[in-house]
Amino acid sequence: MVEKTIKILRYFGGALWTVENPRRSQLWRRPVARPLMAHLATTSYCRYGFAYMKTTTFAHHPALALHLRPPCDRTGGCGQMRYGKHLEHAQRGGGGACSKGHTRDELHRIPWGLCCDIVESVERS
Repeated sequence: MVEKTIKILRYFGGALWTVENPRRSQLWRRPVARPLMAHLATTSYCRYGFAYMKTTTFAHHPALALHLRPPCDRTGGCGQMRYGKHLEHAQRGGGGACSKGHTRDELHRIPWGLCCDIVESVERS
């Protein structure tokens, strides 16, 4: 699938693009993904108001100046922590200070503010 993605990106040439995957995804360790990894930006969903951290990395086109909020450093600056823990975990079984589980659809959502930051980055590039 990664090879097909790279083929599609090359086909569209100069079009701006971004590919998202969790920061600790095996994708970023695979040699086939190296062409994507020249330009990376990382952020955490909690920086955009989600109750769980979910740190994610975006590979992006070299001409795209992707401006995202910095990843969470677990000091509480994201505003989504209580008693040294994020309010929730990005897991179906729950966890965190509130121990709330999530559906697969909930876990696949991307924060609205993050979407806005990506669109604004594209418009500025």
